[in-house]
Amino acid sequence: MADGKRAGWAIALLAAALAFAACGKDDETPALAAGAEAASADAAAAAAASASAGARADASDTSQLIAATREYAASGCSAARRRLERCTACETPEQKPQRDLLLAYCAEREAPARARELYEAIISNYPSSEASATAIMRVRQIDAAELPALGDYAGPKPAATDRPQPAYPTLAESAGIEGKVRLRFDVRSDGSTGNVRVVESSPPLIFDAVALYAVSSWQYVAKTPAESQQVVLRFDLPDELAAPETAK
Repeated sequence: MADGKRAGWAIALLAAALAFAACGKDDETPALAAGAEAASADAAAAAAASASAGARADASDTSQLIAATREYAASGCSAARRRLERCTACETPEQKPQRDLLLAYCAEREAPARARELYEAIISNYPSSEASATAIMRVRQIDAAELPALGDYAGPKPAATDRPQPAYPTLAESAGIEGKVRLRFDVRSDGSTGNVRVVESSPPLIFDAVALYAVSSWQYVAKTPAESQQVVLRFDLPDELAAPETAK
């Protein structure tokens, strides 16, 4: 993906994530503004402490960040964390947002309450970034876990009028990672979607935000409301771009 397209996708996702966060029509969760303002002081202190080391590192060398992302996707967090702890380039302003996002993914898989704090710090520390937009979506899903579970019954399938496909996350594309996300959602009487939730994803969390953004923007024929619709979104790369462990 070209840099211009990446920037455009990040801006579009951020705008959609903010709108999605503000929407409380069918799926009410706590507002994010207060959480962002209360972002972790520990994260801010760590950012200041690492600034000098990051300034000396080569921000263009993303090899360790990409390797950590592949390790996270293939085997979980232990190896990825160890690599990130040794990665000086990951301390640069260019790489820190994605580094922090990857660490927040690890935290969410282990302790969602702690992950919420990390996501709020990302929203506060890196506004207008792809990482911030993704963090907004992750907070929404953590909050949605407190809502009643979605029913298994899927109503009649309304006809779609517009179903934009998700963009490929920048880091996943660079690392050659493929995956899929299964989601449930309701179709409202005006044809928009609501109550959009991830049911499962592989690898965990990496593609969730873009999948949520895409499905939340879908449109269906008006006056045909339906509950508990399901869809599986697949993320595939050409064979020459896919990492060996994820190649088709």
